[in-house]
Amino acid sequence: MKQALADATAQAAADGVFGVPAFRIGGDAELFWGADRVYALLWRLQGHGIDEAALEDVLARPPLAVRKT
Repeated sequence: MKQALADATAQAAADGVFGVPAFRIGGDAELFWGADRVYALLWRLQGHGIDEAALEDVLARPPLAVRKT
């Protein structure tokens, strides 16, 4: 049992998992980790995805606030 746990842990680390719970879906090994991402996982399992063009548009926008240091 200990060896099976060690092997599974090593495989998870090799796959990029670093949080629990962690779920891997699809052939491209899309990872969802953390209890706060379960709704995102369910949304993805329903066939939804990210609109990459819309994401790029949002990320290109200037910040609304800048923290003073």
